Amino acid sequence: MTAPAQLPFRQSHPLQSPDEVHQLRSQGPIHKVRTPVGDEAWLVIGYPEVRRLMDNKLLGRTHRDPSNAPRSRTSALFGGPIGDFDTEPADHSRMRQLLQPHFSPKHMRTLQPKIEALCSGLLDEMEEHGPPADLLTSLAQPLPVLVICDLLGVPYSDRERFRLWVEDAAFATDDAASVKGLENLLGYGMELVTAKRANPADDVISRLCEEPDLADFEIATLAMQLLFAGHETTMMQIWLHSLLLLSNPAQWQALLADPTLIPKAVEELIRAGMTGGVGVPATHAKTSTSTAWRSGQATWCCWTRDQPITIPTCSMTPIASTSPAPAPSMSDSATACTTASAQRWPDSS
Repeated sequence: MTAPAQLPFRQSHPLQSPDEVHQLRSQGPIHKVRTPVGDEAWLVIGYPEVRRLMDNKLLGRTHRDPSNAPRSRTSALFGGPIGDFDTEPADHSRMRQLLQPHFSPKHMRTLQPKIEALCSGLLDEMEEHGPPADLLTSLAQPLPVLVICDLLGVPYSDRERFRLWVEDAAFATDDAASVKGLENLLGYGMELVTAKRANPADDVISRLCEEPDLADFEIATLAMQLLFAGHETTMMQIWLHSLLLLSNPAQWQALLADPTLIPKAVEELIRAGMTGGVGVPATHAKTSTSTAWRSGQATWCCWTRDQPITIPTCSMTPIASTSPAPAPSMSDSATACTTASAQRWPDSS
């Protein structure tokens, strides 16, 4: 019997799915693997299978026995189950209802002028500094932090403090360091909640403090989750999308020539930039494609892509791509950032 494949798979290029994914996909959509910490899990490959799983309510982020649940990594923030098994659907609906007004498309559109101004200011600084320019440290890192700090009401001057805690909580390979990072991050969130209750402002944390059914710790937890999600993932997207455009200069030039293509370009870049996957525990027993999931087993969903990048009638040739990935919905704030930056990039010639 073949031993389960060991995660993580080595990725030789940020725009290329690992070779092991291609090999396993040729053998079928579902495979038993071991997570980076040695626990057994199922790897599900391919758009149709992953889409069906993501739409299935039997797949969740909780576990009946969290202390003995399989883990995807050592991270205290993302390595294991999150939430209460018995109330997960209700908790998820409640969270969406609480946060939706603050992140609705209508509200995001009101942020467009501010985001464009922030992006233009960072690009001005890059030009003033002169070549060579580091897109990661000069734009991709500071811009999302500026935006999410302003939106939540987190002092931008604290960015070095929470950046270290976020990195430890999410990415530390040492269990103790990861737990300590999470404790520090949540403690900082509680400091912010206390400050907002004393001096409320026009920001998300202050408005959450007005919710009568939310405890301070719950607000702090939500705020710190948003702080992480609002800057870490966006930073990587800006970097990867820039790399995609630099790898496809014809599409870059098409955006320079016609900025009205940018909204569709953002959607397409998000699709094309997704070469990895995400691990979640299956909350109930489930059978799919003649493979049985036991209750509480980890499931690692991995989508690969084999369609070229198109914006909207031209096509890019992605590097060693494989199969289509689900396209997340585009936010207007992402369009604003891309608009400001695309119009300022110098001609590649």
